[in-house]
Amino acid sequence: MWDAAVDLLLGSRCAGCSTPGRVLCVGCAGALTVRPSVSWPDPRPSVLTAADVPPYAGASYADVLRRLVVAYKDEQRSGLAMPLGLALAAVVEHVLVETAKDGGPRLVAELVPVPSSRASVRRRGRDPVLELARCAARRLRARGHQVQVCRRLSHRRTVLDQAGLGAGQRAANLHGALTARLAPPARPAPAPLVRLVVDDVITTGATAAEAVRALLAAGWPVAAVATVAATRRWRPAWRGETADGLSRAGRGH
Repeated sequence: MWDAAVDLLLGSRCAGCSTPGRVLCVGCAGALTVRPSVSWPDPRPSVLTAADVPPYAGASYADVLRRLVVAYKDEQRSGLAMPLGLALAAVVEHVLVETAKDGGPRLVAELVPVPSSRASVRRRGRDPVLELARCAARRLRARGHQVQVCRRLSHRRTVLDQAGLGAGQRAANLHGALTARLAPPARPAPAPLVRLVVDDVITTGATAAEAVRALLAAGWPVAAVATVAATRRWRPAWRGETADGLSRAGRGH
């Protein structure tokens, strides 16, 4: 009845399967399963490897999740910020748990979203990744984590549209495109801080590598990259992992 009412009043359809009703139907919401794991592009970006900054992804960029991300970013389906933000929160929480395995003090997480270009913000009327980061932070705070979102990165020059570019072309297109303000002198912190670069999807790793490069050059240490999804054409990060970077154990195999 709720879906029928929403369809009648708003003409809304599910972004995943086009069923009339809410922006995300029960079936597609159930298909949005997140199993965070480390996933490396092939080839691995040298910046991430040299700085020991692993990329984490929640799921494969395919099927329902791919349709949701595309609808959110390019079809003005801003109502998807919450479910996708919750997926990002699960990835960030996984990184925090992995980092705190030694039983040390509770960590403070700083999420640094990859910024959209000015042209993209004007076209969309918003910064999608910033919205995801803020949704993820709210979710994590509700679960008892100390989380802050910091917009440390900005564009210093224009870049080409990444669609259709290969790994090398993307790296060349993005190199030097981002900048960050210089970090102040280090001071004792009340709790260990874990800084993560966050994005929606990681494909070749060029964007993540440029974000990490800019932060490190400004004196901001980075622990990891966290994304909602990863493309399937990735080399497994370890034995027993599938080609899309998700563990066989996590898939129930």
